[in-house]
Amino acid sequence: MFNEKKYPLSDKNAFICLVDVMGDDKAIVNAARCSYGLENEAKDTVSAKDRQLIRYLMNHSHTTPFEMVEMKFMVQVPMDCWRQWIRHRTASVNEYSTRYTEALDFFQVTDPSEWRLQATDNKQGS
Repeated sequence: MFNEKKYPLSDKNAFICLVDVMGDDKAIVNAARCSYGLENEAKDTVSAKDRQLIRYLMNHSHTTPFEMVEMKFMVQVPMDCWRQWIRHRTASVNEYSTRYTEALDFFQVTDPSEWRLQATDNKQGS
């Protein structure tokens, strides 16, 4: 478990922190090399060639090997931001529920001056 250092976001009550990680750079390079039967036996070190492969994978949008690593975050953002994130999500989410626990003792709101209006020339833009 990590120390769960909270990194503040734009809102005074909003933050993100890394909670846990499963996998590492070696898991990524081994996943990339497994189809060639070239999995690296030295699982505790990352070589310059490994770093080069990771950069190549990212620069060329070969993202499947990165799925061998999982990160868990704790995130607290305003509800309107959260709803948009969940709407477009590509993650597994477990949410604090006020059905079973008392509501948190703070109030998060986006100021109406920050709201964006629907674009007149693009139905999906603002």
